[in-house]
Amino acid sequence: MSKIAVTCPKCEGNGYIEGFGHVANGVCFRCAGNKTILVSAARLAAMKAVKPLTPYQAEQVARIETADLSVLSYRQLLALRDFAHWPLPAAPRLLQTWRERGESHFQARQAERLAAYEAERLVAYGY
Repeated sequence: MSKIAVTCPKCEGNGYIEGFGHVANGVCFRCAGNKTILVSAARLAAMKAVKPLTPYQAEQVARIETADLSVLSYRQLLALRDFAHWPLPAAPRLLQTWRERGESHFQARQAERLAAYEAERLVAYGY
């Protein structure tokens, strides 16, 4: 069985991972710093295949794309924000859609929570 050299998916072909500079000088353990890995043709096909969305993922994508986000609570917006920041190959524009539609609502709710916390702190501690 022949192997095909492909760009390492873990370090994205850099050979190192900057965030892990404190461990083995950041050298990628997957490719050992070689920037590529060897995979079989079947594994390559599986790596390139885009998995369909689960029903939960489809529901969350639909909420981000079509729901009235102004009526959602801070926790609901936070959950959608976290979901949108997780990469989904089946929904490549999700993060951009979130930034266009939801980020302003989330920031407003976050500011409200911060103001309430500051007011509570002022009453409780006098500063």
